This record gives sequence, C-alpha cells and structure tokens, in this order.
Amino acid sequence: MRLQARLAPATGRGPGGDRIAAVLRVVGDRAPVAADRTAPDTPPSPAASIAAPDGPAGPASPTITRAPTTLQRAAGALRAGLRRATDGLPADARALLPGLVIGDTTRIPAELDDAFHATDLTHLLAVSGANFTILLAVLIGPPHLATRPERRGLAPRVGISLRGTALVGGALTLGFVVVCRPEPSVLRAATCGLITLAAIGTGRRRSLLPALAGAVLLLVLYDPWLARDFGFLLSVLATGALLTIAPRWSAALRRRGVPPRLAEVLAAAAAAQAACAPVVAVLAARVGLVAVPCNLLAELAVAPATVLGFAALAVAPLSLPLAKAAAWPAALPAEWIAGVARTGAALPGAEVSWPGGWAGGLLLAALTALVLGAGPRFLRGRTARRSPTGAGPDGGERSSVATGTRPDGAGLGAGPGARPGGAGQVVTGTGSGEPTGLSGAGLGAGPERPRSRRSGRWLAAGFVLVLVLAVFRPPPVTRVLTGWPPAGWRLVACDVGQGDALVLAAGRAGTAVVIDAGPEPRLVDRCLRRLGVERIPILILTHFHADHVDGLPGVLRGRAVGAIQTTTYAEPPAQVAFVRRTAASARIPLVAAAVGERRSLGPKLSWQVLWPPAQDPTQDLAQDPTQDPTQDPTQDPTTSPHFEDANDASVTLLVRTAGLTLFLPGDLEPPAQQQLLAAHPDLPAVDVLKVAHHGSSYQDPTLQERLRPRLALVTAGKRNPYGHPSPRTLAALAGQGASVLRTDVDGAVAVVSAPGADGAASSRSHRRLLVKTSLER
Repeated sequence: MRLQARLAPATGRGPGGDRIAAVLRVVGDRAPVAADRTAPDTPPSPAASIAAPDGPAGPASPTITRAPTTLQRAAGALRAGLRRATDGLPADARALLPGLVIGDTTRIPAELDDAFHATDLTHLLAVSGANFTILLAVLIGPPHLATRPERRGLAPRVGISLRGTALVGGALTLGFVVVCRPEPSVLRAATCGLITLAAIGTGRRRSLLPALAGAVLLLVLYDPWLARDFGFLLSVLATGALLTIAPRWSAALRRRGVPPRLAEVLAAAAAAQAACAPVVAVLAARVGLVAVPCNLLAELAVAPATVLGFAALAVAPLSLPLAKAAAWPAALPAEWIAGVARTGAALPGAEVSWPGGWAGGLLLAALTALVLGAGPRFLRGRTARRSPTGAGPDGGERSSVATGTRPDGAGLGAGPGARPGGAGQVVTGTGSGEPTGLSGAGLGAGPERPRSRRSGRWLAAGFVLVLVLAVFRPPPVTRVLTGWPPAGWRLVACDVGQGDALVLAAGRAGTAVVIDAGPEPRLVDRCLRRLGVERIPILILTHFHADHVDGLPGVLRGRAVGAIQTTTYAEPPAQVAFVRRTAASARIPLVAAAVGERRSLGPKLSWQVLWPPAQDPTQDLAQDPTQDPTQDPTQDPTTSPHFEDANDASVTLLVRTAGLTLFLPGDLEPPAQQQLLAAHPDLPAVDVLKVAHHGSSYQDPTLQERLRPRLALVTAGKRNPYGHPSPRTLAALAGQGASVLRTDVDGAVAVVSAPGADGAASSRSHRRLLVKTSLER
C-alpha cells in the first residue's frame, strides 16, 4: 500500500499504545475513530485514534480515487488462486508455498518465521533473484548456454528464436514483477534479467557484473530511497558475492576434489553469507552459525517447490483442480524447507550474540575480511612444489609445455593442464590445472606432501570440529567447558525473554518437569536442549497468557511429553484455542490442576497444587479445538470463580526437591496472593521464590514476609516495555535478606542443592559463570 499522508508520533498512552509506530491523521468532513487492531477487545487508544478536525467523528469509508487496473486485478486473482490451491495442504506447506512463490507470508506462524530468521533462510520468503532465475531457467535453460546452438529450456524445444526468447522473457519478467509486487529485491532481479535478455536478443556478450551495476544504478536513480533500504542492500550484496567471490571459491573447492555441483552450491552459500552477515549483525545483533548448512539443505527443495508453485499459480484461474494437483507435489519440498529451518533453529548454538549497530557490523566485516584474506595463506603455508609430469602410457611421465605468445599474452599450444601466461612466459601443467614452472623440481618423483600442508589440513579439521561443538553443544562437553548446566541442578529458570519457563529435574537423566513455555518456541527449546531434557512426564501451564504458552511448540519439539496440565480458567480465548490445537495435534492429553493435588517423580521431587480454587468438575479442557473458546462452559459465570484477570488463576505450586522448598506462583496478583494466604495459613518459609508476574510492583507484602525466601528468581526480558522488575519489589526482597537473581541480567539461572548441607542452596548464572552465591540461614 502506498500512502501520501502526514504522520504524527504515537503518544504510547492507552492500551496497545507502545505497539504503534505512527498515527495516520486524516483530514476531512467525517473520519472514523479506530482502536488498536492488535488489541481488539480494548477501548480505543488515544494514540491509535484518527483525528477529524473538520467535522464530527462517525462511520465513514475512504474515498476511492482510482480503481485497480485490469493488470492489478489479474495479478490479485492469480495470488488468490494460489492461496486457494494450497488450502488443503499440510500446515507448513500451506503457509510456505505462497511465500516461496510470490512472497506472501501472511500464513506463516510466528515460530516458523523465527526459525527462518535464526537460520538466515528469510531470503527464501522475500521473492528475489533466486525465484526469477529458476523461472527464467525453465524458459532459456542454463544462462551460459542461452546463446549457443546447444541451448536448452522450453524456448528451443518449441522453436522460439533468440529474439523471440528475449521478448517472451521480457513479458515473463513484467508478469513476475506485477504478481510478486515491485519489492526492492524483485526490481533488482527483474532489471538484471532484462539486461541479460537484451544481451541474448542482440547476440552480444553477456556480462553479469556490469548488468548488476547497471540495474542498481537505474533503480537508485528511479527511486533514491532504495539506497536506504536494507532489503535492497542485502539483495545487491548477495548477488555481487555470487558473481565475484563464489566462482573463485568454487574453483578452489574443485581443485581439492570436491564434486563440481557440490562445490558450486557450497561456494554460493558461503559467499552470500560472508557478504550479508555484517548487515544482518547491524539489524539483529547476532551471527548465525548454521546459515550455510541450512541453506545448502534447503537449496535441494527450492527449485521443485518454486516451479510447481508457479505452475499452480498459472493454472489456478483456469482450473482449480489442476492447480491443486500441481500444488500437492510441491508440499513435500516445502515441508522439507520448514523442517530444515526448525531443526537448524533448535540447535543450541544456531546463533550467537554480536554487537549491534554499525559498529558491530563494521567489526564483523573487518573480521571476515581478515579471516578470508589471511586464513588461506596461513593454512596453505609455503607453496608446495608438485611434479610437472603426469603418467604416460608407458608408465613413465609426461608433461605439457606451452610456449610462445598471443597478442593478449596468453601462451599458445597449451596442453590440457596449462594456464594462460604473460608474454614470453612458459607454463607447464599436469592436467590438474596446477602450474609448476620450468624448474624441473620433482621430475621422476611423486608429488610431495610437505608438513605445512598436512598441518594446515589438521588445523582446518580442528576448526570444523570446534564449530560443530559450538553449534550442537552436547551437555557433557559444555558442562566441562562452561560449567553449564551445573552438576546436581534442581531448578532452572530459562532465559526466554519476557516470559516464564521453569525446569525441575526429575531424577533420571534427560527427564524433567517443565512449568510454562515462555513466549517463543525457539528460546525454550534451546534452553531444554542445553539441559539435555528429552522426556517431560508432565508440562504445567500456569495460565494461558502468551508469555507463558506461546513457546509450547518448542517444548514439544523432539520430546516425549506425557500430559499438559493447565489452569481451570480458560482465558484469553485465543491462547486457550492455541493450546488445545497444539495438544490435539501432538496427541497429548490436557488435564486440569486441582487444589490439594499432590504428585511426585522419583525420590527427590514432589509438589502440591495450592491454587486456583476448584471449578465445575464437568468441564472438559480437551474439547474439540475447533470449538469457539468464548462458548466454553468454563466461561459460564455460574460455574467459574470470579477472577479479575487470568493472572489471578495461575497454577501455584509448592515444590520440594532434594531438601529445598520452592514457591512458584505464576503471575498471581495481590488479591489472589491474599486469598491464597488465607486459604493456606500454614505456608512454610521457602528456600527459593519465583517472584510473581516478572517482579512487577504488584506484590502482597504479607505473603512475601511469610515466605521469607533466601533466593528470589525474577524472570524478565531485557529492556522490556513494562519496567519489570520493579525497583520497589527488588528493594523489598533485599530488605528481607533475599538474594535476587534476574534472567534479564544473569541469563538462565540454575538452583542446585549444596552437598552435605541439607536445605542449603546455591545458584549459578549461565552468562556470568563466575558468579556463585551460597545461601545459608
């Protein structure tokens, strides 16, 4: 959508005001007052309203000044046809296929989008040169053969001449831009393609690097704002790396015995990553370690998914059944790509933090240049001299010698292994492409294997091993190297940003009870992988707010989960429906927590449910996930206890593990905290308190005084917009003698039982491994 309007900064006041970047003020006779669409159940926010100074506010529709053109309507029909053709596909294919073909990402869930960002696969969802190259290759075949008699593709098969091919390709390019919309990467790819097609039509020599430079110049002159568009910059950098760096790296890999096709795709992925990584660091303050292997694996499925997706797009307006028939086989490669993204993002070392902003980008660019410039020389060591001869037919040696000059200085009469030389140069070769000169060193002897080259290979192998360990981070290795996870841990507060995810060790290796799932699947999955958790007998969701349940797919990923226990208060409806759908798809039963319920796992872990009060026992949390949650019987005021908010219905646990007592109240607010204390006046003092509601200022001082924790854990996100934790809450806890650790400052925090000291606890920060606090009465 392109708008011409005056924008005013948002005030940030009112519900959802902090999520508004700017306010569109419409001046006219009548204008509607619109609420923040991200919070449809809240009253209109002052920051989100649309002012109408010239007349009263009231319902009105925008004035249509120009209807869509016929071409735009046709493009819209094609896009809608592709969406209809993919409606019956599995969830991942249904979401991904429109994104791979036309850049339509509206169906992609947040957790899959995060996985694509973590693995640097987002370029697959931003239609660019890769999509256009695949589409054009169907018409003209391999570009390097496009002007030769042996050219391939559909054009020569149906008898289209070179000029006709250029015209058809131009029409295809125009359609590509219209259907995929004129995004910066689409315009860059289309302009480069048009220049290449012009070279094919005129029979002139094709040079891709000048074509790229010309395309960038034309586009920036047409729209100077593209010079500030990061998407355009990434597209140009990636394409430039493919044209300049990748061929050299591919040739080097082939000389070392790598198969040509593998060398080509490996060099392309590595070159694009090296060129784009500094810009990604500027934007995201991270460096991806799995981008190259994930791109290599995804590349296997991109071409078939794209070709079949475009086929479905083309035939959808003519025959929807045919379009569905083309889309069904595309589901398999689309699901493969989604699986690669999720698997790569789930690895503990998929990405590492890096300084953000331009300083971090320049630092990474300088480091990349240093490694690429000095690394090969260091590994190569001194140049090894090879034998200038190859085996002759008689078992002896033969050599090819090229002498003489041409006007361009290249040697004449070169044998198959000779390389061009300068004027008067003599170049010899053995058929392998390696020059040896005329020194004659090594004549009659096999090739030498100097120690420097062998040591370089060992260094390279060692580097690869370190990288693999950094990505996979097996718990036994990381425990030795970093001290995480600490031996004997009993409770871990995962660092999942602004949300909760707690893990209780259940005795057996790889087994744990998980309490809440945090806001992002990737973060909680990574925490559990670092702890080596593979089996979860029970997952407890204290309440249905997004910062406690949205990470549920990450908890379930690759793990055996016995049951999911939840609060009896089914609010908010959207998150309730999400939990039900996710549990139903994984075939995991949902059970309701009941006050007074006691459970144990192994000899050292037990817990009791203290809250919320019981509801109608006839409720069914595992009802049909397609049912409207607003019609759930648990919302009947005659059967549901009165809660001011879902926070007040948080499942609250009193846990005993290895001599320690833990109090885990979810997000209970002061009214519910007071009611809980009244219902359980015999609450004991505890060793560890998980501070309610991320350490907000809304705490009941009487409950805190009764619990008298020795260690207080605060789960909060860095620079969160809510001001959590509250300085007042932190001061109150410190005044009671509690040591306070925060996930926004200390990272993931582990509580371990101190050996030989019953009831003592020690905590260790994941990011500040040298910080260790022993808590004694």
